[in-house]
Amino acid sequence: PLSRLFDSLKERTMSKWFRAADEWISANTWLLILLTLAVMGLFYAYNLDGKLDDDDEGSYLYQTWRITLGETPYRDFLTPQQPFFLFSGATVMRLLGQGVLPVRAVGVVLILVAGLFVCLIGQELLSLQAGLIAMCLFLLNPDVYRWGRMYRPEAYMLCLSTGALYVYVIALRRSRWNWMWLSSLLFGLSTLYKLFGILLLGGCLLAVAVEVVRGRLPWRTALGMGVRLVVPALAVVALVMAIFVLRFPEFYGAVFGHQLRQG
Repeated sequence: PLSRLFDSLKERTMSKWFRAADEWISANTWLLILLTLAVMGLFYAYNLDGKLDDDDEGSYLYQTWRITLGETPYRDFLTPQQPFFLFSGATVMRLLGQGVLPVRAVGVVLILVAGLFVCLIGQELLSLQAGLIAMCLFLLNPDVYRWGRMYRPEAYMLCLSTGALYVYVIALRRSRWNWMWLSSLLFGLSTLYKLFGILLLGGCLLAVAVEVVRGRLPWRTALGMGVRLVVPALAVVALVMAIFVLRFPEFYGAVFGHQLRQG
């Protein structure tokens, strides 16, 4: 009897503690999110400019530095990187100073923003607490941590792509179909930073197709969504690419040729 009494008291006490903790977390989730972002920011910023051991990053830094001197990529020097990434880095260097720390710090901020978008996607699909967990898993991913601390286009692409995915989820969940235009535009901009950005757009189109196959979405509605998702992205990518191909004939071979030669 004493053992049963002890177990009963323990169960009631633990249940009370867990309920109190759950209520506190529910009431202060945004505070936890902001604290988590602050801690993650310190984690990402620790020894941020401590070492330079990546050849690709070194070449991007050199190319960006040459742009700050007034030179133009694809004309004064060849690079496989797309112009949005290099000119964004050159702008950062002009505003915050030349060196690795400013451009890396901007990448860290972009990754943290991408993590916040992941959190908001989790909130939209499940709950804010689920979004907090997803954000932590995203920011603690070894690849995200590594590329987020280096001057590479991945941080720019991830920030824009997760933002586009968040807008896409809102459009689906709340039937705000015109928001697809904004999502598509963001997907197009992310692709202009890194070509792999188009893969997330393809995933969204596949998700729409799956809903049609399952009978949850009329095909006419799905067709309209597909048009809204594809047209702005293709338009902005095609426009920028056409301008650079016409202005610098070496652009196509330097960027697309480089990617295609890698298989």
